[in-house]
Amino acid sequence: MKIPRFLLPLGLSFALGALCVPKYGVDRLPEEASLKGGANRGAASTAARDTRISRVLSALLEPGHLKQQHALFLAIGDLNPEDLGEMMARANTLPPRFRREVLGLVFERWFELNPDAAGGWARQHSNETRCWEVWARRSPKIIIEEIHRRPWIPSAQQILKTAISGLVGSGSKEQMLAVAALPSNHARDGFFNEKLSEWTAEDPAAAFAFIQRSDADLFRSDRLHSVLSAWAQKDPVKAAEAIDSILPQLTKGGWHTLSIVAGAAEALAEQGVALALDWAARLPFPLQEAGLRAAAGHWAETDPIAALDWCLENRFDAARTNLEPTSYSGWNFPTKPVIAVAAKADAEGTLRWIESLSRDTYREALLECALTELCEHDVPLVIAHLNKLPADSQERIGFALGVNYFGPTELGALPSWSQRLPAGPVRNAAIETVVTLWLIGKPAPEGMGVVVDLFPAASEHDAVLSAFSSFAAADHPDIAAEYALAISDPVIRRDVLDSTLPQWLRWHPDEAQMWLNKMPGLPPAWKAAWIAESRTD
Repeated sequence: MKIPRFLLPLGLSFALGALCVPKYGVDRLPEEASLKGGANRGAASTAARDTRISRVLSALLEPGHLKQQHALFLAIGDLNPEDLGEMMARANTLPPRFRREVLGLVFERWFELNPDAAGGWARQHSNETRCWEVWARRSPKIIIEEIHRRPWIPSAQQILKTAISGLVGSGSKEQMLAVAALPSNHARDGFFNEKLSEWTAEDPAAAFAFIQRSDADLFRSDRLHSVLSAWAQKDPVKAAEAIDSILPQLTKGGWHTLSIVAGAAEALAEQGVALALDWAARLPFPLQEAGLRAAAGHWAETDPIAALDWCLENRFDAARTNLEPTSYSGWNFPTKPVIAVAAKADAEGTLRWIESLSRDTYREALLECALTELCEHDVPLVIAHLNKLPADSQERIGFALGVNYFGPTELGALPSWSQRLPAGPVRNAAIETVVTLWLIGKPAPEGMGVVVDLFPAASEHDAVLSAFSSFAAADHPDIAAEYALAISDPVIRRDVLDSTLPQWLRWHPDEAQMWLNKMPGLPPAWKAAWIAESRTD
């Protein structure tokens, strides 16, 4: 049998130790040997300990997993209390494939013989999850106290789960009730949410009733959203009834409550669009708007023109992208507008429907929203309809095209891709967006010259310089300002400088003022405006 290289030094050391053991063995010495004094007895005790430890390590050499486990079980079972600290130290030097298993088995033996010493060792080695799980099975109440004091140790939630399982069993409801009684911390809250999800899957009505009683901040918490969203998928009618029962409180909530209503409306629409629309229409604002948009959006997935006709007949804005902040809440609830869902489902039909409308302003808003969605799905169709929008809308479409650029991570293919776009604001906006996204995650705004050289037109140079300047502004405002000065278009140059200089003057006034003093070509009125803005809150 070939001995693994990592065991050779250990094997030799233990073999030499074994040579010091008398022929009578390690558990019994003849009477004449016992008369030779404490030194001999100490040497014999050390040799005996080394022999027991070497048996544990030798067990790892056994062929086959079952035989190895059997040998380990026997060898570890022969260890004495005084062996275990040294055995843990030796096990800690093993390769990873052996280390974790041996540590766990030895720790379990140690805990049997001396739980206080084993627990003290575990406290000093909080990264040894296997040992902590052994401790959790053996002393769950102590572990719960330890996790409360140290909730950020590795795998704290799993360790707490092991302890709770030891106290109350494996039932989701029983475990959640037990963990709900514990003080809040990172590990406890994570485990509570896990158990709440499991209980909701088993009995959503009971889970809903429980959180109503127990969660003091229920209507601004993730838990209500979690329970009602899962319930809506399982039984949307009952979930809608539950929502109706707490409407006065829901109207005081934030983003979570709007998302709850939207999820329930969409689930109801699976059973019938009319059912969902009727339920959502009875809700108070702004819950009503969230519900109607979700129901109509679900309808638009399968019958986009009918859904858009309903929006038009009921004066429901199919292009509205979110709820504005209101006095009851500062949240925006981002729900995809109905027109965007319709455009994805039937692009050509949706665009024809938009063109059939008489109101120019509303038609442009719908078209911009539809084309923004199609930037991800059909760029040629977007380009074909761009000239129907005003210039500012076209530029926003250019930014959306840049966000959805599916080129390689490097920018070599960007010039040829961008040439497909109309020259001017659309192309420049797309180039600026792609370069900005490319820069994200880079430690510094390097490579500007190489990127600029990819684009022949001056306006495209300006788009690249604008992206680099915006990226550099926070951490390298001096570099950002230099990039801005290199922009050829005076309007864009001023806009970029306006976004960089005031914050530079606010954060590093001496450095920024020194830079301004070296720039006599900048108009004094610009400098005065930047300084004034930097002094405002």
